[in-house]
Amino acid sequence: MTETGPVAGPIVELKPHARASVNVADTLTSDWLVSTRVTSDKALVCERTTYWNSQGGSRETAHSSIGATATAKTWYIAEGSTGRDDAGSFETWIMVTNPGPGAAHVRLSYCTPGAVKVGPSCVLEAGARRSVRVADSVPEEWSVSTSVESTDGGIVAEYATFWYNSADRRQCAHGSIGVPGD
Repeated sequence: MTETGPVAGPIVELKPHARASVNVADTLTSDWLVSTRVTSDKALVCERTTYWNSQGGSRETAHSSIGATATAKTWYIAEGSTGRDDAGSFETWIMVTNPGPGAAHVRLSYCTPGAVKVGPSCVLEAGARRSVRVADSVPEEWSVSTSVESTDGGIVAEYATFWYNSADRRQCAHGSIGVPGD
């Protein structure tokens, strides 16, 4: 699922007790914002790992998460930071996917130590996804949690947090799906 809607991916046949890795970039060669739906006629376990490479081309770091097993109208994400100091800075993104058949009206709210702050709202068409940079609404805040709500059908929400060193170079990351609230 991309910002403009769904794109068909590959079909993979797995033998019992086997695993496979699928490189999304083999299908979507120039799309940076992607969520994936995996369907199967048998029970399976899915996870995703995101890598990025250094300027020299080798993998520098990554983050990974299990997949969501269902949608929900509300998701909670307890982790997040947009803090900055002389040692470096954090960058947190909230990724929201609408795997449903109709549009989803989505709004984000941020909880900080000082107050709850209203975040952005958007409409996600069927099969679309969006990435939201938390610092655009809550800059330089060390502790941020996020609530993601859809007034329509079920969605899936996750986060990724990156740490940049004092030279403003991305050094490490972590991310996970949120916790469904309904």
